Amino acid sequence: MTRTVDPKRRLVLPDHFHSGDVVEIQTEGEDVVIVRRMKAVERKHPKARLVRRKDGTTVIAGGAPVNDEIVKRIMEDFP
Repeated sequence: MTRTVDPKRRLVLPDHFHSGDVVEIQTEGEDVVIVRRMKAVERKHPKARLVRRKDGTTVIAGGAPVNDEIVKRIMEDFP
């Protein structure tokens, strides 16, 4: 399959690529290879939002509580 890059250096990808997909761009000599690494991660929780409490403070709400196990998993992926 071939595609043509427009004057603004944009390219339309095939339908099996979706918004949010992670791609890796590799160069092999004069060639460029685009590899889809993984599908977009679907949210399990609603988006976070700012909530003003009765005492006047503002907090972030909307997700599951974060515990030590979640923090450890996140830190394992952090460079």
